[in-house]
Amino acid sequence: MNVQRSLAIGLVAATALGAATSATAAIDPSASAFLAGGVKPAMQSTLKKQVPGLVITKVTCFVPTTNATIAGKCIAKFKVAKSSLLGVYQVTAKLDSQSRLSWSTTSRSCTDSRTHQRASCSGQSNTGNGLISPRDAEAQLLTNGFVYRAGKRKAKSAVCTGLKSHKWNRGEFDDVFARVRCDIKASDGGSYRLVLVMVNSRTYQLRNVTKRS
Repeated sequence: MNVQRSLAIGLVAATALGAATSATAAIDPSASAFLAGGVKPAMQSTLKKQVPGLVITKVTCFVPTTNATIAGKCIAKFKVAKSSLLGVYQVTAKLDSQSRLSWSTTSRSCTDSRTHQRASCSGQSNTGNGLISPRDAEAQLLTNGFVYRAGKRKAKSAVCTGLKSHKWNRGEFDDVFARVRCDIKASDGGSYRLVLVMVNSRTYQLRNVTKRS
């Protein structure tokens, strides 16, 4: 069992920036909106070449009124629909006196759009090391089905949620779990719930299988 998504969302440096903003400075709303209006299409143009399907959905910038130039920090929200990912880039950006834009990303974080749990922006996980992501658990159930009262059932759809008490939280792979709870629509028309428990690096068990309707 070694299911992984192929996705790479990296940090982008368009130009080195030296602009600094004060956390307590008053914000210029007009300059902030103007900067955001430039950053959004620039980021979209660059990132869509690196991550197919990535869409920058909203950019919000914060330009202090004390700045001599239009420069500041921005938050850029994005989504990758095919991978069910929502994310946020932290960005610094600047427009020079000739309205030339420079920007760079300083960090990013991602969330699974279905479970709203934090997910790895790289699209990879520790699945296969006694841990599994909810998405990979769903893939296993759709492929292998499950057993209820000694009868094999085929899963038509599955939505799994990681159990927080069994979460891996040691670094970049914090979207994987030792146990996940799954709600399944089966080919027999029934709805089921079960807990998928990782036994070791390659096998899992399905426990507490119950029919809900």
